[in-house]
Amino acid sequence: MKLILILGAAFLLLFLLERGYRRFWSRDLHVEVHFQPHPAREGEEATLTEIIENRKVLPVPMLQVEFLLDRSLGIDEEENASLSDQLYKRDVFSVSFYQKISRTIPLKCRKRGYYHIHEANLIAGGLQMEKNYYKDIPQDTFLYVYPGDVSIDRLKLPMHRLGGVLEGRRGMVEDPFAFAGMREYDGTDPMNRINWKASARSGNLMVNLQNSTYSPRVACFVDVEDVTMWKHMEIHEEAIRLAASLLRSVLKKGIPASLYTNGEDLLSGSLVQVPEGSGRGQTEKINRSLSRLNLNAKKRPGPISVELLRMEHELTSTQQVVVLITENQGEALQDAVRKMASKGASFLWLGVFYKKEGWSGPNIHGVDYLKWEVEHEG
Repeated sequence: MKLILILGAAFLLLFLLERGYRRFWSRDLHVEVHFQPHPAREGEEATLTEIIENRKVLPVPMLQVEFLLDRSLGIDEEENASLSDQLYKRDVFSVSFYQKISRTIPLKCRKRGYYHIHEANLIAGGLQMEKNYYKDIPQDTFLYVYPGDVSIDRLKLPMHRLGGVLEGRRGMVEDPFAFAGMREYDGTDPMNRINWKASARSGNLMVNLQNSTYSPRVACFVDVEDVTMWKHMEIHEEAIRLAASLLRSVLKKGIPASLYTNGEDLLSGSLVQVPEGSGRGQTEKINRSLSRLNLNAKKRPGPISVELLRMEHELTSTQQVVVLITENQGEALQDAVRKMASKGASFLWLGVFYKKEGWSGPNIHGVDYLKWEVEHEG
């Protein structure tokens, strides 16, 4: 009889302890998951930090923290990471009383994007490890992964072509007899601007500057519409990288630039478009906007020709140069470009195609063409 009472008291004590633990395990238990505060670039590494703080006397012997990560933020293969459409990251901790634990997780930014963690799920093992208790903790942390840079060597040619188009427009409004000084040759200047005598004296190539009423501006149109029933993700991602790299270079030279696409913004659902601006702030706006460009939106992108024609008056009545980045060769696009070119718009058409595909561009007066090749991963 005495043994039964002792066992009964023990079971009652365990029951009360388990009940108390179930009620109080999550009280004053704080869990925070946050990305690094600054953006990363495609191909670089970033970090994610987990902070668990137990501000009470009751320990949590087994605590599992789990949250969803996009699989494009690669983590080294671990037993506690299962891979599906998203990465389910799980970490197990043993948290003592009044203890703070901080763990930093390295990430591999395999793809540009906007990555957001909304929630962390907590699973605590009971005192006897026979039961689990659950709690969801809201989180609000995000990471921008900017589009990667294309090779500098490859970028030289489109930048040189763009420089030629800009020079062509400058010649329309420039006074060739109004000398405004000299500067060093930067690789995009035409040969007829080189001052050979000054170059011989200085030992560096120098070019003449003329006074001009011309203020160069660049409007970049990026087409992410699929021209067939198949999605050409490599084509679109390379077009985005090319646009980002080219616009960074343009803005670095002090030339105002704008961005227009027919792709959807992951956050707002509107088209990714950045009005004209200049300086470092404009570079950040373009980087962020291209990071949020959603190629998996349910609604198919409309023709880029619609966006071109919507901007027809501004592009034909000002001194902007249009950079068109697309794999589209359709008649509607050619007609739109032909119409605007006939009204004085200047175009650099960058055709983005797989390496095996041939392309030389439609024969439209006033339009400069360049093929940009992409390796097929499939």
